[in-house]
Amino acid sequence: DLLIQGGLGGDSMLFTANALTFNEASVRGGAGNDYMAFDDGSAAGSARIAAGGGNDTIQLGTTLLTAVDVGLNGGNDLVSATGVTLMSASINLGGGADTLTLTTFSGIAQTINGGGGADVISAAIATASALVIYGDTVSSDYYGNDTITLSGALLGQSGVVHGGGGADSITLQT
Repeated sequence: DLLIQGGLGGDSMLFTANALTFNEASVRGGAGNDYMAFDDGSAAGSARIAAGGGNDTIQLGTTLLTAVDVGLNGGNDLVSATGVTLMSASINLGGGADTLTLTTFSGIAQTINGGGGADVISAAIATASALVIYGDTVSSDYYGNDTITLSGALLGQSGVVHGGGGADSITLQT
């Protein structure tokens, strides 16, 4: 198991190709505005990514992860992933007006929780099954006006999209 821990300031972490080959790893930012980038092919295995407080940015390049748990706290956070294949994922955006963008996303058993705040969740799905998206975290006392846009291979897939509280916008495109 591998643990990478940022400090209290705004940390910058860049993982290049083949930098993280592991069974299980934890990458944690601190209380500042953190930047974490995982280049194409930089990670394999199971990962826990926790950004901490602040306005954080997490970028995932083309990567195959057997399991990933992304947890963000308060702050207006940005998470983007391109060409990522996830076999089991939990993405919790936390409080704040967060943005999650998934491009050419593939996976099985994905759960995305927007958290409190006016979140923007956009996913271009290549393949997915058992996809569950909540605009607001189920246990949240604060609800935002969320925007959820799903496109791609939606026909014949199983899943749930739940806007939560607030005046949400949900768009499904082919």
